[in-house]
Amino acid sequence: YPAAYAGVVSVSAVDATDSRAWYSNYGSDIDVAAPGGDTNVDLDADGYVDGVLSTLADDTSGTRQPIYVFYQGTSMAAPHVAGVVALMKAEASKASQTLTPAKLDALLQNGSMTDDNGDVGRDDIFGHGRINAQKAVLAAGQTVPSQLVVNPAALNFGWARTELTLRAYDAIDPAAITVTNITEDSGGWISSITDPATLTSGLGTYTIAVDRSGLADGTYNATITFDATLSIAVTMQVENSTDHGGYGYAGFQRVALLNLITHKIIKGTSTTTYNNGGYDYSVTGIPAGNYWLLAGSNSDYDLYICDKGETCGGYPLLEELGIISITNADLTNINFDTHFSYNLNANFTTGATTLGDFVTKAGMSIGK
Repeated sequence: YPAAYAGVVSVSAVDATDSRAWYSNYGSDIDVAAPGGDTNVDLDADGYVDGVLSTLADDTSGTRQPIYVFYQGTSMAAPHVAGVVALMKAEASKASQTLTPAKLDALLQNGSMTDDNGDVGRDDIFGHGRINAQKAVLAAGQTVPSQLVVNPAALNFGWARTELTLRAYDAIDPAAITVTNITEDSGGWISSITDPATLTSGLGTYTIAVDRSGLADGTYNATITFDATLSIAVTMQVENSTDHGGYGYAGFQRVALLNLITHKIIKGTSTTTYNNGGYDYSVTGIPAGNYWLLAGSNSDYDLYICDKGETCGGYPLLEELGIISITNADLTNINFDTHFSYNLNANFTTGATTLGDFVTKAGMSIGK
């Protein structure tokens, strides 16, 4: 966030090889990719780092002088897309067209603005592909065909929710498309997919309900498919224990300290001690230094905490981690929340997490 909000185009970054840049976020909210650069390498051996050449001012002489500097980041990738959209608006105006947000979404989703990287179609690394300015400008003045859109693109019921809604619509012309068949492959735990009588041609707001009765503890995944052409992922957690003091039980938790310099897990512990809505934990034998503290579940037993469908939390907030300084004294009452909805992926056994595999996936900026 704010890139993940509805109505915002979320941009991931690629390097000079058109691969995901090491620092770039990825996941179900990514819409499109654009050049972000990598100032650590010079793959084309031209004597310059493979960053994005950017304008800057140098005032070391006492007078501001314009200079160019190579930068890297999603802060470089996002302006590429903004610039392309500005060109598209100008071209659409020449053709007596209007580039509305709905038309932009449709052009993006049908591939008219991008080159498809990675998996065929949309994927969580490049979204709908890497931006292509020429294709986008040519498409801006054309009539866009109808296309089914479902929002949100995924549903996560967590451990407690039983109903969620989603909206199916045509981004261009609501009268030009019809949904006739909706299927799901949950095996029964998606108990119903209902729509109000006011729906026209299968478009509108649907209510999705789940039933956890008789299911063992764990994470359940399924897919809802509209007319065999558009699918969304559905995730649900089941926790049958009733000794939770009226609070939300988050399952077996792993607590870990990350070194601020290496961004690796240097010390961790596991805990199942749950009491009146909280967990007791203790991490001992920590070298002096500055750390981040996080916790999460590993319900799929793949040695990674904070996967999709698992709980995740950080001190004091996962979105804004605070520095914990360890000297020669114990620290107590370091309390924070853990909850569903993040996709962090830190390997608890090997400590193999990087700035790109931790901070960015927690939805925070890593700067330059």
